[in-house]
Amino acid sequence: MCGIGFGQMVGAGAGGMIMALLGWRAMCVFFGLLTLAWLIPWSRVRMNQHQGAADTQVAPVPLVEILRRRAVWGSAAAHFCNNYGLYFVITWLPLYLVGERGMSIVWMATVTAAIYGIQALSCLTSDDSRTSARPPTRTRSSSGRDPLADTWTSQSGSVPRKPS
Repeated sequence: MCGIGFGQMVGAGAGGMIMALLGWRAMCVFFGLLTLAWLIPWSRVRMNQHQGAADTQVAPVPLVEILRRRAVWGSAAAHFCNNYGLYFVITWLPLYLVGERGMSIVWMATVTAAIYGIQALSCLTSDDSRTSARPPTRTRSSSGRDPLADTWTSQSGSVPRKPS
């Protein structure tokens, strides 16, 4: 998931620079052609995955069963909150920085890219599921901290390590 933040950081920075130098049409053409070029390797990988999965039959899951799961509602709430922040950064913030604060497009793109860079770096530092004994859902859903015992606990209640 950290790659999303890094991609947005590069895209915001490059998009702002292209827009400042060549205009908004050139930026749209550049990212449109880049997207079309990306379809070639993506389609090859996707086709290989699809061919390998053709042998397995999976029964459809009723929508009611999906909506009964707490994880679905938690994911939906997290997705909404993330998208609200994304909407703010990609729509309102650039207009505010350029229109109200008088920043140049290049400086606005730098600030926006820095925001995405901070997001990507926070993803790298907060997701310790790669190195801990806890399952990824437990790591991402809470810090695992027991405030009464002042220790870090896993889902089973054991204390795998102290915080660093």
